Amino acid sequence: MKLPREQVVAIADGRVFSGRKAKEYGLVDQLGNMAAAAKLASVLAGKNGKYDLVFPKKTGRGVFDLMFDSAANSLNQAIREKTETTGTGVSYLYQP
Repeated sequence: MKLPREQVVAIADGRVFSGRKAKEYGLVDQLGNMAAAAKLASVLAGKNGKYDLVFPKKTGRGVFDLMFDSAANSLNQAIREKTETTGTGVSYLYQP
């Protein structure tokens, strides 16, 4: 369903909408997950609802991985510096 220009202009102000809100505004026809979208695309393409989802392999590390590594390295360095200056160490004692 095509929205009238006036309706689009009234809501197109740079906001990001949830799926439910987008449906309420008429920006999407229906809500669903990736499998539902793939099945609908398959039906619309004349494939009778049969589909294979193919995802690209991860090529590198994400931002979270880099931040976590950086934080872990900083903590490791801080512990190492503290133990070198005080002559103590860090240990873990497990007592059930």
